[in-house]
Amino acid sequence: ETIIIGAGPQGLACAARLCRKNKLSDDYTEEEHRSRTWWDPREKAKETQDHLLVIDPSGTWMDHWNTMFDRFDIEYLRSPMSLHIDPSDTNSLLAYCNRNGRKGEILSTFDHLYSEAAMHRTKQKHKSQNGRRVFNVAHQYEFDRPSSRLFREFCLDVVEKTCLEKTVMNDRVKLI
Repeated sequence: ETIIIGAGPQGLACAARLCRKNKLSDDYTEEEHRSRTWWDPREKAKETQDHLLVIDPSGTWMDHWNTMFDRFDIEYLRSPMSLHIDPSDTNSLLAYCNRNGRKGEILSTFDHLYSEAAMHRTKQKHKSQNGRRVFNVAHQYEFDRPSSRLFREFCLDVVEKTCLEKTVMNDRVKLI
């Protein structure tokens, strides 16, 4: 039996990870990452659901998080796309964007990071073999920030795909 306290982003990340098959995201091609055709969490999710309880005062996933983001009118998250919800695949949010045609809801930081790197290239201590710092363009999306709306809907997608809709109990934990 597993009990998770809190139905926010960290609680959802833990629950989603418990529902994942024991596969590493590095074992798949970039195309498979984009489409997420290799991920079918429902197989393990149904087993996990019987042994998982999430306790949160709202009784629903991400309720407090969404309320606060709405209250403060936060348009984009501060943290980059690679740091969200699916701890076994840093590209899951980007894959969601690709599948749903929602790249317009991502705040790009690549241009800023790339220009900063170019400006300070001579000051960098870490140099490659040819003496120049190299920025791997393949990783540019890791630094981009999703819109709050995109993140909210991505979380709902993760909840649905991992069969976690009925795992949150409306209650408070008073003592551990």
